[in-house]
Amino acid sequence: MATTTPRSSSRARTLGAYAPMLVLLLLAGLSIEEGLRLLLTVDPAAQAGMAGWYVLVLGVVLALTSAFAERPSVTEGTGDSADDEPAASPSRRRDLLVCLALVAAYAALLGTLGYVLAGVAVVFVFLRVISGYGWVRSTVYTIAINAVFVALFELSGVVLPAGILRF
Repeated sequence: MATTTPRSSSRARTLGAYAPMLVLLLLAGLSIEEGLRLLLTVDPAAQAGMAGWYVLVLGVVLALTSAFAERPSVTEGTGDSADDEPAASPSRRRDLLVCLALVAAYAALLGTLGYVLAGVAVVFVFLRVISGYGWVRSTVYTIAINAVFVALFELSGVVLPAGILRF
């Protein structure tokens, strides 16, 4: 005898699957709004032009990435495969908690260690724990990612927290 699942639990599961995308779209909207506000600041002493463009572009990229990302209904398993994970599996919860802890650690370390060391530490831990990459791959990717971001920030004139390295 076939059993049916209630519509409400299926609907709640679908809304829950879209929650991260909705949060990212909200953050993208806030970023676009803040970038426009910085660009339209009439006080030339504020020197908000470069920061405004950076925040605006970041918001647009985030919005486009979220809008064109693969939809949860496409990525959710049908239950036919043993590889399918439920939406709220313990490993996904652990990954979410690790990401939140890394964001908090990054915020805490940024002032004392500076952008370079805090970025290296957070990206390396993320690649090792969440992505499951080995030591060598994590190290190479961490150096490459942080070098690109430091170069982009330096070229755009954004001043990064120097920290203990004074770099």
